[in-house]
Amino acid sequence: MFTGISWGTYFIVLALLAAAWYTYVVVRYYQPELKKFIGKNKKAQGLATDGDATNFFIEDKAEMTPAGTFIEWQDTSQEEEVSLLMRRIKEIISSAAGNPFNKEEFTNYLSLLFKEFSTLKDTSYRGAINEFTANTCTSKALPLTQEEVHVLW
Repeated sequence: MFTGISWGTYFIVLALLAAAWYTYVVVRYYQPELKKFIGKNKKAQGLATDGDATNFFIEDKAEMTPAGTFIEWQDTSQEEEVSLLMRRIKEIISSAAGNPFNKEEFTNYLSLLFKEFSTLKDTSYRGAINEFTANTCTSKALPLTQEEVHVLW
């Protein structure tokens, strides 16, 4: 029936059709990943417009740190953790100020929060966090001292 088409030609056409199909699928459904991949390849080839082809595997220049500044990067991470903890403390104190005050429940909740951020327990930020918590409690008319906050850790 198909004597005019050899097996070799059949497999070549089949491979081209499969390649066309998978190219369509990749372009259609994986476009963001494809753009990232192509962008990384341009940087690797030195075609990037920012002039920094040596760090093509780093997507964001903010992630790059000069040699010897790994400890500073860790401090930045801790600073972000401290700011998140302080926001959560503000939320807890604000919600406690709006409700009838039960000191035992309030201190238990703060203690759970401090356990969640236990990585900050033995850092230099602990004193500032304790002072912030006590001052925020005082401003919202909640009776909690720095010593009481210190015990909650």
